[in-house]
Amino acid sequence: MNKLNHWKVFTAAPHRVMFFAGIAQFMLTLVWWSVELTARYTGVIAPLQTAIPSTFTHAWLMLFGVFPFLMFGFLMTTYPRWMNGPLVPEHSYVRAFLLMSAGVLLFYTGLFAGTAVVLAGIVVHAFGFALGIHGLYRVYRAVGPRRDRRYETQLNIALVLGVVSELAFAAWIAIASPLLLQTALRGALWLFLIPVLVLVGHRMIPFFSGSVIPNYTLVQPPWTFPVLWAAVVAHFVLETLGHNQWLFLADAPLLFVTLHHTLHWGFRRSLSVRLLGALHIAFAGLSFGLALYIIQSLTQLITGEFILGRAPLHAVAIGFVAAMVVAMITRVSRGHSGRPLTMDNLDWTAFVLMLTAVLLRIVGDVEFIAAASPVPPNLLAAAAWLAAVVPWGLRYLLIYLRPRLDGKPG
Repeated sequence: MNKLNHWKVFTAAPHRVMFFAGIAQFMLTLVWWSVELTARYTGVIAPLQTAIPSTFTHAWLMLFGVFPFLMFGFLMTTYPRWMNGPLVPEHSYVRAFLLMSAGVLLFYTGLFAGTAVVLAGIVVHAFGFALGIHGLYRVYRAVGPRRDRRYETQLNIALVLGVVSELAFAAWIAIASPLLLQTALRGALWLFLIPVLVLVGHRMIPFFSGSVIPNYTLVQPPWTFPVLWAAVVAHFVLETLGHNQWLFLADAPLLFVTLHHTLHWGFRRSLSVRLLGALHIAFAGLSFGLALYIIQSLTQLITGEFILGRAPLHAVAIGFVAAMVVAMITRVSRGHSGRPLTMDNLDWTAFVLMLTAVLLRIVGDVEFIAAASPVPPNLLAAAAWLAAVVPWGLRYLLIYLRPRLDGKPG
């Protein structure tokens, strides 16, 4: 196969280029963070000297450098199917992929070359992000209001809020405003990633479940949407302004929604099928994280103690966001490569190791438990992440470079 044919295979569908970049970046980010934690906890190697603090480097890489690629890989595949609309044009998703990838490379370069290059990388990435949204919007606009577009309308809003959050991060780099930094980080999680994944879960988990579980009743209540948006906006505002003790007011209604859905979507019955069970488990991770946020905020309100540290954040970010994305990518990648819709031992082991990383990361945030551990739990969590993502990621990177097994296009 010549170079032209390789490129044609690679760019044959949006999920190929976007998932490839997102998974490669996922692995690279975890390697970088593992090196940083090894230096921090063991002293075996010297800490990396970067243009912006390592914690915020890690935050940008995960929130913006990984997940937007993976979101686009999924949504550019599903928008045309959900709305029975035109496909996203190849030039549209390829340009977005190239610009976002260039932005990531500039960001990494800037970590050692200076903040001006970091800023340039973020701006280039955000421009590619915006082009990706435009590609989705073209499908949305072509379909018109004659079809039910309520999911896509809200997804469009969440994606735009993701770009706005990234631009707030760029503004923080430029003027060093703490409020802009908090706006960027909280906005990316609560106004972008969580709404996108709850909306996708609401749309797809009952559908997938109904195709596997016998005598299944489809439950997709419309009241999910207003409660979701009211809760995530309230959480974003309270946390950004530093009123963490009141977060339970926002998180309790959302916890009710997520628990209701987990119960009515057939969580227990889903576990007999790994690929379906992974989606249900990942969605339940949001309930677990919200419960930790509620415990934390009520404890802080009553005693003033911040007992769980960042454990609730990592429960949501890893246990829900990352786990949900991995489960979705696995399903899309297998189905769109002509492979059986199953989670084999490699995929399932990766998913279980990711859940193990969640628990270890939570333990690492509880001071009295972490202090008693002979090995820092955060370092163990990073090792579990690497053990989960690298073999799984390498498998799917190779799949995106090869034609479909069934000979179909895409």
